Amino acid sequence: MLTGANLSGACIDNANLSGWVIKDVTCSHILEAKSGKQIKIEFGPQEFEKKYMQIRKTDEMITDLSGGNSMTDLQRLVEKYEKRMEELEAQIGALRHKHDILLEAARLLEEEAQKADVSTK
Repeated sequence: MLTGANLSGACIDNANLSGWVIKDVTCSHILEAKSGKQIKIEFGPQEFEKKYMQIRKTDEMITDLSGGNSMTDLQRLVEKYEKRMEELEAQIGALRHKHDILLEAARLLEEEAQKADVSTK
């Protein structure tokens, strides 16, 4: 809970904002680490609350859709389905191979049957 907190000068990189209650926060600026450098991001009155409450709402919406509680959970869900798709594609490849073998076997059997018909006449 961040009610009444003073976050001026805080570094909140990679913070999981889900569950944060952001109200009456004092924050003139925060620091972000980008490419090994600290960047100062300044805020006017209530700008921090507006920005991070919107991020929280978006995070909550993603949580509802993914069934998880963070972007990491969403990423895991995507990876799970990508892996499942790879498994299904491998199974389809194996089925195609079996299908091709069966078609070739049917062709050979038909060829043998035609030879047998010719030789019996």
